[in-house]
Amino acid sequence: MEKKSSPIIIICVLTGLLLAALVGMLIFFNLPAQRIRRMLKTANKHLAEENYDEAILTLQKMLEIDPKNENLYIMLADTYEKNGDIEKEVEFLQEAVTLMPEKQKISEALLDVYPEVTLSKNSGTYTDPVTLSMSSSEGSEIFYKLSGSNNESKYSSPVSLDKNGEYTIEYYAVSKNGYEGDHKTATYVINLDESKYHFNEWVEEADGRHYYDENGLSVTGWFQLKGKWYLFDSNGVMLTGFREDKGNTYYLRSDGIMVTGWQDINGKRYYFDENGAMLTNQWIDDTYYVGADGAMLVDTVTPDGKKVGKDGRKIDEAWKKAYIDVINGKTTLSYSNENIYEFCRFSKDSACWNYAYINDDLIPELICTIDSSPFVIFSYVDDRLIDKLGEDASIKYTYKKNLIYIFEGEYYSSMSFMITPNGFEQIHYIGNAWINYSNGIPIEGYYDYHFDGKSVTEEEFNVLKFKYFNEADMIEPQGKYNSTEMIEIINNM
Repeated sequence: MEKKSSPIIIICVLTGLLLAALVGMLIFFNLPAQRIRRMLKTANKHLAEENYDEAILTLQKMLEIDPKNENLYIMLADTYEKNGDIEKEVEFLQEAVTLMPEKQKISEALLDVYPEVTLSKNSGTYTDPVTLSMSSSEGSEIFYKLSGSNNESKYSSPVSLDKNGEYTIEYYAVSKNGYEGDHKTATYVINLDESKYHFNEWVEEADGRHYYDENGLSVTGWFQLKGKWYLFDSNGVMLTGFREDKGNTYYLRSDGIMVTGWQDINGKRYYFDENGAMLTNQWIDDTYYVGADGAMLVDTVTPDGKKVGKDGRKIDEAWKKAYIDVINGKTTLSYSNENIYEFCRFSKDSACWNYAYINDDLIPELICTIDSSPFVIFSYVDDRLIDKLGEDASIKYTYKKNLIYIFEGEYYSSMSFMITPNGFEQIHYIGNAWINYSNGIPIEGYYDYHFDGKSVTEEEFNVLKFKYFNEADMIEPQGKYNSTEMIEIINNM
């Protein structure tokens, strides 16, 4: 006979299976991973709605479930930042790093918000210069202050500690969100090795001459040593000759010393002020003019229309007034001779005036004569008028060679002169004359030949006369202009 299952048993079995499935489902959906997934959706929903407080509470509960989840720490720290609580973010990440130092992402997140500065050299004593580099997390800015300075600097390039002494540097970094990291200090003592470095001395090197200061550094730029200034290039090489610096021109001697005042350089004269700067395009002491290249102008006309002589001195045009006064009849030293004064005065409207360049300056000489005899010659030298007359004499001169011959017929004598600041100075005198007379008639054969105050023989006389009074290209002046014409010529010079 076939047995039949009891309905009660079947129902019990089915009920047990359903309960087991339900328990399994409950267990499955309450596993930590499943809970985290559900809570993450909730947290993201709060974040999307910018409900940061609820998001923080949710994330905190998630960390209670999964306290080793690195990503949850990063997410919660970021939420603190979005909520404006940077201090809480830093505190939270610091605790996390302490608990889980092996979690690299958390450490990096902390450095992003609370940056640290890494130095290329540790504190200590060094016998070589130290080039100190600083680094921090990406996006951070580093600030530092060296001992002895009141100003804080933003780091942009390595800091050079190259002089003997002790340096203390305070430094910190600021994150991209503006939060400052810890302020720290480091101390470096530089005590350069004297066997490797030079101190307070000149050293000749392959690229040129260097000077090393008390800190063992090759100086650059301007440097004063024992009251003298030197200029060194960016590599520390001593410079010489003409040099440009900040818009000025300087001259440094072969020994490197900067010059001031008047200097003769390569055949030209230059003027450097008390600071060594070369002056250009201006008058110096209202006497000398320096051009665009700094060289003193000579024997020419300056850009403002003034004349300068061969020595560079400005020619005072007072000479024009002095000459015009002469032409208008004002007496001079020579005019004390009444005959010459009358000659020039009554020749005022005749063609008795002319001019000539006898010496080597830019001021001409003024000559009053009809046929070279008699004559008066005037020269303006050293800010004064000088003159020379010849009553019974004739004159010849050279062009710009500063030589004048005067021939006196009465005594058969010849004199040579040159124009100097002291006047017309005699160079040589030669002559011959009868030394004995009988009833007013010279006795034949009695000649006195003399040269520069000494008696000479006739043969010596002829040799000396040929030697000293035989200059080629001598010019014999002629009156050419009347007073009005001569004055106009002078005014136009």
